[in-house]
Amino acid sequence: MNTCVFTCVFPSVEPYLDDFLLSLSKQTMQEFRLVVVNDGYFNLRSVLKRYAFKKVTIIEGGSSPSLNRKKGIEECLAQNAEVIIFADSDDTFSENRFELSCNVIESGNIDVVVNDINICDSDQNIILGNYFSHRFYNRMDLEFDNIKLGNFFGLSNTAVRSTILKKFKIPTLDPFDWTFFSNLLLLNSRAVFLSEITTHYRQHDSNFVGMGGGFSIEKLMRALDVKVQHYKALTYLSDDIATLARDFYELRKFLDTSQKIETYYSECIIHQYKFPLWWEEAVLLGDI
Repeated sequence: MNTCVFTCVFPSVEPYLDDFLLSLSKQTMQEFRLVVVNDGYFNLRSVLKRYAFKKVTIIEGGSSPSLNRKKGIEECLAQNAEVIIFADSDDTFSENRFELSCNVIESGNIDVVVNDINICDSDQNIILGNYFSHRFYNRMDLEFDNIKLGNFFGLSNTAVRSTILKKFKIPTLDPFDWTFFSNLLLLNSRAVFLSEITTHYRQHDSNFVGMGGGFSIEKLMRALDVKVQHYKALTYLSDDIATLARDFYELRKFLDTSQKIETYYSECIIHQYKFPLWWEEAVLLGDI
């Protein structure tokens, strides 16, 4: 299958870029085009020359992370990619990731594959292994309900069949991942979870989201803000989502004026999953 591997690079990934590129060079499947959106990384071409990638396309970044993703996906489609594999440039991957992702998409008539992650420190030492396998089983079919209240479809552990994107309006909301994949699942794309593949998800100071790094009021309020934006962007898809958009907006407004953020934080700790997904920390409660 004609495959594009898509990533974005920016100055803060410099300490990790060689690890990322080396991981790509060790994949059991090497027939891919690397599509890179360069958001201000100096001397990228000279770094790439150290690796023997057969096909590389570099395009200049836009004004926001979501626009960078949109530009990159559109470039992959312009190059007639049948499969787009997403890969963050500060992560590394099990050597079977590209090959098995493509095989499952092709042989199983699958539109989206999402693989497991190992949460690692900045030196790629594993902090929590096979994180999503605590919640999902191998080859499990996935639906929107699986990411309705929290996300695990990231731009470093997913691959998509490009035909599902042909008539799809790519969102430009930051953070990009949750809204992008929610739209795909709500449009009846078929998705599956693969524990046989692993993304080594690096935690460091510039990691925008992070996972498994503890629970704080700041992290909780960030999750709440994301949910307000996310559900608002999806309200046109169902009445259920419109209700979530309204309820999370009202909760955020209430916390801004009630001085009960610490009470809400304490209640969320009680209701938190042992292995929470991205943004899952913020929940709707009864009386606070």
